[in-house]
Amino acid sequence: MSKEEFTIVIQGPINETSLSNIPNYKKFGKVIVSYWDTDEVFEKDPDVTYISNPLPPREEAHGILEDSTFYWAICSTHYGVQASTTKYTIKVRSDEYFTDLSPFIEILLEDEEAIVCGNIFVRSGYECSFHMGDHVFGCKTKTIKNAYEKIYNYQNGINSPIPKWAIQGPNTAEGILGRSLYKNTKFAQTDIKFSFLERN
Repeated sequence: MSKEEFTIVIQGPINETSLSNIPNYKKFGKVIVSYWDTDEVFEKDPDVTYISNPLPPREEAHGILEDSTFYWAICSTHYGVQASTTKYTIKVRSDEYFTDLSPFIEILLEDEEAIVCGNIFVRSGYECSFHMGDHVFGCKTKTIKNAYEKIYNYQNGINSPIPKWAIQGPNTAEGILGRSLYKNTKFAQTDIKFSFLERN
């Protein structure tokens, strides 16, 4: 395992569930915590990068459902992954923890172009195209940075008009993310390259 090549980005409101697992995450790579500056004060690990931003007003976002947290997840992850400097990034949620990231690492070291995700919420079929498991996934840092920046810019009105594939409602949040990741791989004009991990 080459932990120097990996960063784990924990995104979302500060939660003891993920904070308590940081010592374990550090076994697999560098750790970045991206959270909101309204979150409670907590003890920080000197070996971890912490990125705090104001909670953005959801009412001003474009192409999202009214009560969805998708916009906040996009912003929080975008801020976190932009700070990643390693070859690969694995993104996790702050309200969950994962004890063993080695299956992700093994697949990415075998195929650096892969997008590896847990299959908890993976769906197939035309109506759910590109629907991926977005609670935990990993890929090249360049891919995840570009994918999140694209959605972030659409949702914040930086780039317009927003394309149909990036509008939530007709498309699932997971499908939008999956499509954006795919569009930022070398396979975008050829064949999709997702790897789905079985949940034990």
